[in-house]
Amino acid sequence: MSAPPIRLFRFLLRAVSQLWARLRLQHGWHDALVAHAPFGVIATDRHGRVGHANAAAEEMLGYAPGELIGRRAAPTLLLPDETASCPAGLQECQLRRKDGVLLPVQLSLAGVEGGGQVATVHDISERRRAEEHILQLAHYDTLTGLPNRTLVSDRLTIAIERARRQQTRIGVLLLDLDHFKHINDTLGHDVGDEVLRVAGQRLKDGVRTSDTVARMGGDEFVVMLSDLHNRLEAEAVAQKLLQAFAEAIPAGQRTLRVTPSIGVAVYPEDGIDLPQLLQCADLAMYAAKSSGRNAARSFRPDMKQATHHRVELEADLRLALEREELHLHYQPLVCLMRGSVIRLEALLRWQHPQRGAVSPVEFIPIAEECGLILRIGEWVLRRACHDVKALRDRCGQDLQVAVNLSPMQVQHGGLVELVNSALADSGLPAGALELEITEGVLIQDSKAAIEALSELRARGVRIAIDDFGTGYSSLSYLARFPLDTIKLDRSFVRDLHVDENDAAIASSVLAMGRSLKLEVVAEGVETEAQRDFLQQRGCHIAQGFLFSRPQPLESIARWIGERQSSFTPIPACEI
Repeated sequence: MSAPPIRLFRFLLRAVSQLWARLRLQHGWHDALVAHAPFGVIATDRHGRVGHANAAAEEMLGYAPGELIGRRAAPTLLLPDETASCPAGLQECQLRRKDGVLLPVQLSLAGVEGGGQVATVHDISERRRAEEHILQLAHYDTLTGLPNRTLVSDRLTIAIERARRQQTRIGVLLLDLDHFKHINDTLGHDVGDEVLRVAGQRLKDGVRTSDTVARMGGDEFVVMLSDLHNRLEAEAVAQKLLQAFAEAIPAGQRTLRVTPSIGVAVYPEDGIDLPQLLQCADLAMYAAKSSGRNAARSFRPDMKQATHHRVELEADLRLALEREELHLHYQPLVCLMRGSVIRLEALLRWQHPQRGAVSPVEFIPIAEECGLILRIGEWVLRRACHDVKALRDRCGQDLQVAVNLSPMQVQHGGLVELVNSALADSGLPAGALELEITEGVLIQDSKAAIEALSELRARGVRIAIDDFGTGYSSLSYLARFPLDTIKLDRSFVRDLHVDENDAAIASSVLAMGRSLKLEVVAEGVETEAQRDFLQQRGCHIAQGFLFSRPQPLESIARWIGERQSSFTPIPACEI
């Protein structure tokens, strides 16, 4: 009778043992799963103390194995101000690592029996960095790190709303770098990029931290000035930014003097949103460029009419060559010692069929900005060589001709080929041609420009620096460039016989020319007193209204013929 109960007991014991073994196996799987999970697992008791943390959690938070046990989860790990935001469910929080660094995580909390909690923790710092990078690309310029058009537009919208409530003003300054395209074209984009980075930093350093400096693209920047009381405050900042560019910019192995042109617009007088304010600032900026660049101008309503005039003038200028509206006048350069004509300077003129005579001061900057100067410059060079060769044959005098070159012509490339072609087509000797460059060419200090001018000079073409003293030339520039002539600007000649400063400058340039064995030509001589002063101080060549105004070819030919009866023509005048 005892056998069946014993067998039943053994059966039940065996079943319980197997069940216990399966339960122990499942528990082991659970322990292994938690221990080796790729995410952090932290368990706390009802007092908020850590009772268990897997290896991933310890490594994530910078703790040694077992070092987390017994610590309070808040505020040691979970930031105090976020404990309330993470009671349960899936949350994004910041945990504090052992070294104090805040770690962005995705945290899932689940309650357990007895009042404790189990948290699974996923490190989302890589995702956050990717999101921040995308945000940076969307709102910031990658080259300068400045806000872009999108971000400055958002900030201006907010600033306008605040200014409307507080009855204040906002200044919008539009700025671009003068002749920046020449830097890119001649020195390369690496140098251009460095100039843009330095320019952006100088703009940031020149305004308040509450203001915004943004790069709109290319060499164009916008400065947004908030909480202004009047237009004068915005104009004062514009002047300050001009001064910020007074110092040359280091770029690679050289230093470049880069100047800005700035247009100023003010909310709400000039516009009530970014497009309107930018349009007005753009018009003001072009007014600054038209005034000679390196300047700031504030918007005025009449600028819209001026811009319309400029657009019409550009369209007409594109047709001027085909319509034969462009022509040359010539002004003689005279030897003060003998009164003979040394050379003629070719000066471009435009006779518009409706507008009449258009000043070169008005149309030359337009030609440079729209790129027409290359085409017009080639026509001037070829026409001048042809005219003076014909005049030399007619008068029997070895006249020279001086032709002004735009900085764009010098920097663009192909200058040597163009000059050689013009000389060959006209038959003019190379020694009878003088090319006048501006101080802007010297400042850019382009290797390609120096090589081109040196090659032409080696062939016999003369090189002159025009309007000397009005820019930022230095002896180092004069030493590097192949030069034959310095032209003393008329602004120093006008009052030299009555102004001690102008007299000192003129005397210094003449002395420097002698020491460097360079010919010095005084421009703008209009009185005998000016002529006598220059001659007494060793100036041998001059041009100006005292001798002759610029005249068409036929008129200047007659003028030279009349002088031949009184003076013996010579091919040159001693320096």
